[in-house]
Amino acid sequence: MSDKVIQLETKPNKAKIFVIVVTIVVLIAIFLIFGLAKIQEVTIEGETRYEKSEICNMLQIREGSSFVSAYLKKRAKVTLLPFVEKVDISFPSLNRAVIMVREKEITSFIPFQNQYVALDKEGYVVGYEKERKDDIPVSIGIKLEEATIGKKVPIDDKILDSVLVIYFAAKKYDMNISDISFLQGKADQIHIYRGDIDISLGNSEDIDMKMQTAKKVIEGLPKGTKGKLDLRYGSKSYVFKKDFSLFYYVKTDRGYYAIDRDYYIKKISQKKFTDGIIITNLDGFTGEEDKIATIEESKKKVIEEAIKACEVRHINLEELDFNYKQKRKFGLITKNVAFDMINTKDLDAKINVCGEYIENLKKRKVIVEDDKKQVVKNDKKDDKKQGTDSDEKEVTKEVTKDNKKGENKPDEKDKDDKSLENKKKYVRLKKIGKKYKVLE
Repeated sequence: MSDKVIQLETKPNKAKIFVIVVTIVVLIAIFLIFGLAKIQEVTIEGETRYEKSEICNMLQIREGSSFVSAYLKKRAKVTLLPFVEKVDISFPSLNRAVIMVREKEITSFIPFQNQYVALDKEGYVVGYEKERKDDIPVSIGIKLEEATIGKKVPIDDKILDSVLVIYFAAKKYDMNISDISFLQGKADQIHIYRGDIDISLGNSEDIDMKMQTAKKVIEGLPKGTKGKLDLRYGSKSYVFKKDFSLFYYVKTDRGYYAIDRDYYIKKISQKKFTDGIIITNLDGFTGEEDKIATIEESKKKVIEEAIKACEVRHINLEELDFNYKQKRKFGLITKNVAFDMINTKDLDAKINVCGEYIENLKKRKVIVEDDKKQVVKNDKKDDKKQGTDSDEKEVTKEVTKDNKKGENKPDEKDKDDKSLENKKKYVRLKKIGKKYKVLE
């Protein structure tokens, strides 16, 4: 008996075939629409230092990119732009991409090799900047030998902690500080600067209350006030000393012009003043007593930048010479050292090198502060809470009194402007590689 194979004739399921065909058509349509769609517009949002081209090149999203390839970059990690923390990419339409950029929060700049090392909120090196930014404080007095992007900055832990807590306290109380100065590189000799106010913190302990007190005191001062606020001994025992001194004195063939901080000519004298900074060879300077002086804006900027840079580094500046040694160079003359700055380029970086050089001379005892004995004497008799504040009072009274007279009595030894220069150390700055160095 043979087996019989019975074949059943099946009819195709029309509904199933229809679904398959529709699915294929839809997939083809999607492929054609998305695959052939091109990005025609790329918009960058958020505050960033980078150009649009840099961001687009990093993400490989630009006008003309296919929508599919651009969409696949949506979760791309940012690695080539060190200051960028995160990017969010959205597509309002098939032909438009919006890139939202969020940069890392920079807490401070540290001068290093004629540029600035940028630190993030944890003290890691983010990158380098050629110029300082108005809203980021520069930390001065920190000796930095190396800095590697992505690694923690190799400095003393106490100093780094102080930089960070000061930044966040200033941010909390909306105190736009310009500089954080560590005298002699120590974490217990901190000064911060807001405008023309020098705030002595001592250390960064109780920083929240110190910053709150500083803000309250400064807000109560008339606009343009210059002075020193001592918070070394806590926020409850602060001392403020107003600085009555004039801004600087301009030496011309017609005499010495006493200029205040608003460039108002207070006094013209044939005798040399002894209580302020002298500006010499200032071409283009003109003016009359009781009127605003005429000074080129570019030179105003140089003068203000040089004086401010010396102040925050506690450099005892005596003179700025715009034609140093009659060689059309820029000279910066301090109490002990005369620097040939070559020109006014990279001035902040150069003055930082000058400050380090002077500190090194002090450590080697090549130069000694002339008022050292006076400081020791006053330290013994002054109130412990005020340190050398009595010195400041005496100086302030003396300057104010002299200003009322119109001028200070010239020192007999200073009749010739160059009589004291022979006692100074003459050096010059030179750029070697990326660094400025002092050549003796």
